[in-house]
Amino acid sequence: MPIKKAHRTRVVTAFLGAALAGAALPAVASAADCPVESVSQPFASLGDTNDYFLAPGGDFESTLTWSVDGGYAITDADRPDGFGGRRALKLSNGAVATSPAFCVDVSRVHVRLGAVTNDQRPFSQLTIEAIPENGVPVPLGTLKGGNYFSAWTYSPFVSLAPALGLLAGDVQQTKLRLTARGNSWVVDAVSVDPRRGA
Repeated sequence: MPIKKAHRTRVVTAFLGAALAGAALPAVASAADCPVESVSQPFASLGDTNDYFLAPGGDFESTLTWSVDGGYAITDADRPDGFGGRRALKLSNGAVATSPAFCVDVSRVHVRLGAVTNDQRPFSQLTIEAIPENGVPVPLGTLKGGNYFSAWTYSPFVSLAPALGLLAGDVQQTKLRLTARGNSWVVDAVSVDPRRGA
């Protein structure tokens, strides 16, 4: 009999331990989420009332923190709304700009950015990619010259977390990469939406 009692005690103890471990899981997942960012609603005039934060160095106002391979310049953004400041990054044809890494989880649903080119031909393109921790580029979207010719235009929603295939509890240090093709492009106000279900 004492042996059976001891066995029953071990079973109850193991069950309670498993239950406590299960109760602790949400706290672990929450701790793994990306930090809370200071946000604003810069695209409200476009009918987009989601909150956004600037990607690291995405306003190009201070020292350039993006790495650039190819010709580039910091130029006057000359945008009437002023979001992201008055400086912008001009990429020559073939130039590639890569942001510093930042935290991406399932709440970082998409990005938007301002762009303009002086070429209205559709083969003048700005490609947008994510570079996750494994270094394999993930295509996010392409902006075409005809839609961004001569005047600043903000991109539509460009998928981020869904394109990376992130699930609840997943966290990735991710970079954004912009490549100018066919002509030069000017970009600014690279912004990330941290809201779910946008």
